[in-house]
Amino acid sequence: MRERDEDQPALAEGEAPKTVAVTAQARSWLERVQARIGDADLARAEQHACEAEAALRAAPPLRRHLARVRVLVMLLRDWRAGRYEAVPWRTLAGIAALLLYLANPLDLIPDFLPGVGYADDLAIIALVWAAVRRDVEKYAAWKLACPAASTQEAATVREAFPHLAPS
Repeated sequence: MRERDEDQPALAEGEAPKTVAVTAQARSWLERVQARIGDADLARAEQHACEAEAALRAAPPLRRHLARVRVLVMLLRDWRAGRYEAVPWRTLAGIAALLLYLANPLDLIPDFLPGVGYADDLAIIALVWAAVRRDVEKYAAWKLACPAASTQEAATVREAFPHLAPS
């Protein structure tokens, strides 16, 4: 069972999450992270996901992870712009850490090594995904219902969350 944030009240079944009231220390940390993650960092993370996707075309189950990274980038972008605020600070911290890792050119396993170069990236993606999936799925449902979402954004969300696509 997922641990809930201490500052966040328990939600009734089917109730939408509300903006989390975080401690002053956590809010300060998030503001520092937000200031450090610029558009260039987000663009590098997206580019890294595109490069990894090209290298892994023969392994469709792994491609879903890359669509998930794109959804995480969208979530962080929407949070930074103030369009989506119903996300716990721990989820934001996990996403920020993942994107900083993906944007960093120094990996545990260099990406240019055939067959294993993206193994560390995929492991980190899977680890963070396991921790933030429920919150990101709520964001994905919101994004699909958002009239301002582009066709490309909706397609990326559907690839990452096929069960959210209308039948």
